Amino acid sequence: MEFGFSISQQDLLEAQKRHAGAFGKISSIIGRLLMSFGVFAGVSGSAPFGSAIIPVFVGFCLAAGPRVRAHLAFKQDFANHPEVTASISESGIRLASARGVSEIFWPAIMPFEETANMFILYTQSNAFQLIPKRATTSETLPILQTALKAHLEKVRLVDRRNRKARLVR
Repeated sequence: MEFGFSISQQDLLEAQKRHAGAFGKISSIIGRLLMSFGVFAGVSGSAPFGSAIIPVFVGFCLAAGPRVRAHLAFKQDFANHPEVTASISESGIRLASARGVSEIFWPAIMPFEETANMFILYTQSNAFQLIPKRATTSETLPILQTALKAHLEKVRLVDRRNRKARLVR
């Protein structure tokens, strides 16, 4: 089975948010609180401007960090090479683009996550490949789901945060 797709910046942001897990949500909340504290301290005059700007800056970095990282990663990796062709076979998944060809064998894929919009295939604890569901048709989506589940049924996600997998016997 073969199909083509392109990764959008929104796809990458969604995957990075899923990958960050609870830490990403907590850091965003802490960042917003720090920004609020800094603005309040600066406006109320309870702190000098120089010391009020520090929590605003740190809070902004925490709150906007994932979006900025997604933007930079998209510009570096996907903006100039938008089209990817994926081929599913008995040995694994082959991804080809203008940058080159990558073959991911089934044993190299740890767990995978299926969201409403995409499949996130983890090849390492900090590395993943995306396959957007919009690239599939109503006929090819069940084939892809079945292939992933059949080839990866022995791998189970044990620790979601660390993306560690173990074989289920």
